[in-house]
Amino acid sequence: MPRLDKVEISSFRGASSPLRLDFAADKKIVVIFGENGTGKTTIVDALDALGNCSGGSIAAKSSTILRDHLPSLGKSAAELKVEGWAGETKWTAKWNRSQIVTDPQPRPTIRVLRRSMLQKFVDSQPAERYREIKHLINVANVEKAEEALKRSMETARQELQRAVEKQSDADDQLTQLWNVDGRPDNSARAWAEHTAAIETTDLSSLVDQLRGYLGVVEVAESDAAEFKTQTETLLICETALNAIQAEIAAHSGLGAEASINLADLLTSVEGYLTIDPDLSQCPVCGQAVDPAELRNSVSDRLRDLEEFRSMSTRLSRAESNLNVAISGTSTKSVVLLRSATAALEQSIPLHNKALIPALPLDGYFALSDSSVDEIAHVDMALAVVTQTSGLKTGLIEQIDAANQTIGKLASVKQQLGRLVEAETVTAQLTKIPKALEDTLALMRSTRIGFTEAILDEVAAECNRIYAEIHPNERLAITKVKLDPNQRASLLQSAEFEGHENVPPQAYFSEAHLDTLGFSFWLAFTKREHPEGDAIVVIDDVFTSVDSPHMKRIADVVVQESEHFCQTIITTHSRSWREIYRNPNGPGRKTQLLELQQWRIDRGVSCYKTPLAIEDLEQALAAAPFDRQSTAQKAGILLENVLDSLVLQYRRPVPRTVDNAYTLGELLDSASSLVGRLELRRVNRDDTGNPTNPAEFNAIQSIGHFTRIRECAFLRNQVGAHYNLTGMNHSDGDIMEFAQLALHFVTAVTCEDCGQIPSRGAGTHFRCSCRQDRATQLLPLQY
Repeated sequence: MPRLDKVEISSFRGASSPLRLDFAADKKIVVIFGENGTGKTTIVDALDALGNCSGGSIAAKSSTILRDHLPSLGKSAAELKVEGWAGETKWTAKWNRSQIVTDPQPRPTIRVLRRSMLQKFVDSQPAERYREIKHLINVANVEKAEEALKRSMETARQELQRAVEKQSDADDQLTQLWNVDGRPDNSARAWAEHTAAIETTDLSSLVDQLRGYLGVVEVAESDAAEFKTQTETLLICETALNAIQAEIAAHSGLGAEASINLADLLTSVEGYLTIDPDLSQCPVCGQAVDPAELRNSVSDRLRDLEEFRSMSTRLSRAESNLNVAISGTSTKSVVLLRSATAALEQSIPLHNKALIPALPLDGYFALSDSSVDEIAHVDMALAVVTQTSGLKTGLIEQIDAANQTIGKLASVKQQLGRLVEAETVTAQLTKIPKALEDTLALMRSTRIGFTEAILDEVAAECNRIYAEIHPNERLAITKVKLDPNQRASLLQSAEFEGHENVPPQAYFSEAHLDTLGFSFWLAFTKREHPEGDAIVVIDDVFTSVDSPHMKRIADVVVQESEHFCQTIITTHSRSWREIYRNPNGPGRKTQLLELQQWRIDRGVSCYKTPLAIEDLEQALAAAPFDRQSTAQKAGILLENVLDSLVLQYRRPVPRTVDNAYTLGELLDSASSLVGRLELRRVNRDDTGNPTNPAEFNAIQSIGHFTRIRECAFLRNQVGAHYNLTGMNHSDGDIMEFAQLALHFVTAVTCEDCGQIPSRGAGTHFRCSCRQDRATQLLPLQY
């Protein structure tokens, strides 16, 4: 992503009034200096909110609520706002319900390093240390896959156990069937395989045939029973008719038969009179009659014949019943003859198969003989039914036996099938847990190998950076690896004075632990963003580092800034500010911003701090000309540069208690050194750009050093003290002194970074620029 050009912060923490930070377009490094309480953390938290939607340092503190304590005092969460610009793109971070939200997406990539993070990485337990850097390794999905594999492996083991139990149960069931069958063959498995191979088609056909014939026999039995019942009914009807006929024959007086006939006739007349109630003459003789009298006469005579009318009715009913019984008996006899014939016919093939005993064939021929009378046919049919009924028990036994055999074969086949299936499933499932275990081991070893390759790479880079900060010191990180016995735990060990695999926490000083954590975080962040698309924010992390190490850290920051699109540093260390402001550090590559004392009415105040050489250039160009300030600034700049050179080349100076030397003492010490210095700069074209890296142009003439010594007294007489002698010198003298100082400082510093080459490179000193473009200073030793 592009670097940030501008940030505006409103109603956010210390920014009680709107704060605007403009970042120079030609500077990748921004150093924000401020004493305690000036608003450095406000700026860092605002950048963290913009890039990470984070509550920053407030989120890590107890007794704080983001909604209440992120806004400035007297402001609401709705007023909180952080805006950042990169070219035409603008991001805005605001409070939204319960969190900070930055729009649009994707957010700027901002990585923040706080001192608390250094301490966590260095001092935390292995698991906590791993949590601090796990997002950089980014194997969370692989770890989830491992957990899923573990669950799958456990599930596979459970399924295998169930399959084994199922196989054992099927084997037990088969053994029981084998025992019931008398344990034939050598084993239950051999017996089961032999038994399961037997076809049941013939047995099923036999059962069907036997059941069919049993049905025929039962139909014949039913028909015989119905015939017998019908015969009994016929006998009852005959008896009833004979009884009524005997009753009529035994009646005294008028002949019963004549009386019955008369009663029938009168009943007919009565019916006729009902049809024609106004009859005027007898329909038989034609004589005139009285209809009413005739009806009464008929009724009276019918009352006298009532007994005979009842006999007539019962006689008719008995005759009708007898006729029905005769017809039914005839029908039932035909059905009986047919079913008995069928029973005889269908018994023959069964007998031929030795399934039933032989029935008398003469019965069959008797049934089919038309010369035999009906009664003989019926008697023979009943005899046949009786004989076939005797076969039922045997038929049922044979059917049951066949069914038992079929059932046994089916049960054996089923149990053998269950056993074979269980064995197949068990054989398949047996392979799965081992395969999953091997896969899990492979995945875990691959993840650990992948992670440790990253850790080894980062550890090597960490040691390289660490060696830049601590050259010629016998300490280094020897191992950063995952704990093989714990999940997500990071172990670290170091080398100290020739002793390997020691915990750095036990032997490293606080400053060494701080720089170790910084080196490791920087190496990891480079690994996380290989495209150099991250904005790195380092929040005042160095509180225990001395000046020499601070200068090296400043050089490392410049060197490593090439791997990020922007580096923003906050510090309360004035010595670090001076490293960048003076030629001790690569100030030309750095934008210096300075925070003033904070007040609630104005919030955080920020202004640009010029480099020392820029400050002197501005003083020379200022109108009106401030001679005192210019002399002072030129002298201080010379003191700083000469002090660095004298210290770098170990030139003798008069010893003082506080190691503070005057400009004259430093000039005397450096006088013989300056004449031997040789500066090598990369060749440049007319526009100032390097023509070909690693081709250097040597510049040996450092400048008018003798003239500087001659007019150096102006620093004290004009720039530091009130005296009449200083008033006698013109502004031109002061300007000459300042210009000589500028010429000298420019002559011994890099045109790109503005630093005095001070990093040992084998045969020379070099500045913080990239190695093939770094300015070189010789000799390496005086």
